[in-house]
Amino acid sequence: EINIPGFTAFRSDRKDRKNGGVITYIRQDLGVRNQFSHSNSYCESAAQFIPELSLCLINVYRPPGCPLAKFQETLGLLEEFLEGLEGEQGTPSILCTGDMNLPFMRDWSKLALEKFCTQVAENETSNRTTAEDRKQAVLLIKFAQENYMEQFINTGTRNANILDLVFCS
Repeated sequence: EINIPGFTAFRSDRKDRKNGGVITYIRQDLGVRNQFSHSNSYCESAAQFIPELSLCLINVYRPPGCPLAKFQETLGLLEEFLEGLEGEQGTPSILCTGDMNLPFMRDWSKLALEKFCTQVAENETSNRTTAEDRKQAVLLIKFAQENYMEQFINTGTRNANILDLVFCS
């Protein structure tokens, strides 16, 4: 059911819970040198490095109600994977996609992100989100900034909510 002729599937299936996971398809003629797959029963992530394109693909699923420590673990492991690519020829481009389930994040402009991070740091409250969700959004923003990535989706992917994100360096 999940095979596509001419493509190799790289998966990270949810462990210890029903449903969930991520899958990335890469054309079979493109070699993958390094790969990573992780599930902590909440977040699933997979990453691949394609030397021919000098490209690192990252795919992440962060479910609603995800504990802060689980998302923090996922981003930490992805950071380690990226650090392992530092010896490659030049700096690879990064394409990070995923369903992050942060519906309160409706403006991904640089100014809005700076304001949001300041509000979270100062513990300003929001009626629509939990403190853990806001902290996870800040972790994602910092992960993107540290890897020189910009988020490109600016219209709702589920009604008015921007849940599915695409970051690129």
